[in-house]
Order: sequence, then C-alpha cells, then structure tokens
Amino acid sequence: ACLDTWGEGWARGDSAIIYRLLDDSYLFSGLPNTEAVDKRNMKMFWVGFRSGIEEAGGPKAVSSNFAKFKNVMRRMVEDTLVESGHWEIAGFGAGLYLCAARDGKVLWEQTSVINTNILGLSWEEYSMDDGAKSFQNQYTLNLWRERWSRGATADIVKLQHKDFTFTWMAGSAMEKMVPSSEFFDFFENFKAQAAAAGGPPVGSTDFMTFRNIILTQMGDTTVEIAEVIGSLVSFLIFLVVSRNLWAPQSPYLEVGELEELLVKEVLPKLEALAHKEVDLKFRRILLS
Repeated sequence: ACLDTWGEGWARGDSAIIYRLLDDSYLFSGLPNTEAVDKRNMKMFWVGFRSGIEEAGGPKAVSSNFAKFKNVMRRMVEDTLVESGHWEIAGFGAGLYLCAARDGKVLWEQTSVINTNILGLSWEEYSMDDGAKSFQNQYTLNLWRERWSRGATADIVKLQHKDFTFTWMAGSAMEKMVPSSEFFDFFENFKAQAAAAGGPPVGSTDFMTFRNIILTQMGDTTVEIAEVIGSLVSFLIFLVVSRNLWAPQSPYLEVGELEELLVKEVLPKLEALAHKEVDLKFRRILLS
C-alpha cells in the first residue's frame, strides 16, 4: 500500500503525498549533475524540480498529470520491499528507477535518466568506469552481464544458486516461473524462437546488451536493474545477488507498444516516402 500511494504521488506530481511517506533516513539520487536529496530538503528540491521539467518541455509545474510508471516489478529483500520499473515524463524524458519501502515508509529512491540523445552506459562501459561505485557482488554481476550478452546458456547456469528462479513475463497473464533445473532448456528454446523470428542466429555470441544500470547494496545483497536491448525485443531485467550467489530475477517484455508504434506510424511513413507498400520481408526485419 505504501508504494502504491507513493506511485500515485509521482503520477500526480504531488509532493505532499510523497513527503508523508518518506522515512527520516530517506535519500533520492541518480539525477544528472544533482546531489542526493534527503527528506529535509525534499520540499525545496521539488519546487525547482517541477519548474526545471516544465522549462525542459515537460508538464507544467501545476499539472496533476506528471509521471507514468511501466513494467513495475517488486521483490522482498529480507524485510524490505524493493520496486523497480521504467518511468516516463511526457515531453521531458524517461529512465529506470529503483526504490525501497519498509514499515509503511519509503527508504530511498534511485533513478537513471535517458532521452533521445543518451542511451546510457553499456555494461562494458560501466564495468570499466574507474569512477563507478564498487559493490560487494560486482564481480559476479559483471560476469552475469557478459554471459547474458553472449547468450551463453551453460555459463549463465554456472552462476545460478541452487534456489535460483527466472520469472518470465512477470506480472502478466503469461507469467512463468523457471527454476534453475529447467533454465537451460527454457533459454535454449527461447534463443531458437528468437532466431526464427529474425533475432540473432542460433550460435551467435552477439545476443543482447545492458544499459542504464542502477545498483544498490542492501546488507550482503546487491540489487540491480538495467535496460536490456536485444536484436529481437527490448525488456527490463531485475537482478538480485546475495553473497555472490544468484537469487530471483524477473524480466518483463516491452513488445506490444513498440510493435504498435512501428505498424501504425513508422511503416506508413516509409511507404509514403517510397511511394509504394513496404514488402513483407522488410516489415519482418523492422519489427524484429
């Protein structure tokens, strides 16, 4: 209920709703060129925040139609509820966010900001960034991303804890929980289907990349969210690592809206420019 109300506050751009839910230790971080904001300074920060977004082309500072959250996923990490997802503010930008709540209070929020000109660091760039904060399980995370980027199923399995689960299409009617014992066959089948639909060919070592990474440490558990970009689909992935061993992770596909945009807007414009109908093969390549 706490995070539901918190989300409503962001959706309406109502700082009063958000502020009432903040823990005394609350911290908001991740905005470019902006120091982390604590509870004491949140009200003053919010005024400038809304004004800056309006000046950048976003909703007016008095608008009650402010932000949208998509692909929301939640996981318990010990006694704390962690939420991750994708945020959008019309006319301004979008990105990923990670937040945590306990005992009816929001403990912290972290965010990444992307726009049409900035895709965010790739996992390779992030891993090699000497200025990036180091985390307890960072070596394992770097290995995990590298193996996923290659689509190296057997090597991915080697990093999985015996209690590992992979939740496919989390939160949807198609949700499927895949235990470690079934992951190899599941993922190999997924790659074959991706190849058949126009994605990376079977055997390719160029499968996907991770961008807009957010990491946080919760005791001995490292929590990560990142945007995953593949040749077939784009989706968000939520990762939890504990004591260098993998625990639950949940990807959520973002296919429907992208396909609708391409079919309804992009393809008609291409056909108009070419003065002929786009052939079926080209449509398939574009949609993949």
